[in-house]
This record gives sequence, structure tokens and C-alpha cells, in this order.
Amino acid sequence: MHPLTIILLLLVAGSIYGFIGILIAIPTYSVVKTIIGNFRKFYRLRNRVT
Repeated sequence: MHPLTIILLLLVAGSIYGFIGILIAIPTYSVVKTIIGNFRKFYRLRNRVT
């Protein structure tokens, strides 16, 4: 993850959700990014086979 993305996430999550938002922003972003990346790979491979 890019450091600028982390800083932006912390600023936005902190202003919206406070301290709890700061604690869960980075892990949530990582999980969502991984899931989206895996779905994109899955659909690319699925379309390539058929």
C-alpha cells in the first residue's frame, strides 16, 4: 500500500469515525483490496477459459 493512501485513509476515517475509525481503517482497506483483487483475477481467468 502506498504511504499516501494510508495517510489519507487515517485522516478520513479519523474525521468520520474518530479513534475507532483510525484503528480499523487500514485492516479494512487491506481486506477489501485483497478481495477485489481476487475477484478481478477470478473473472479474468473465468473469461479466458470460456
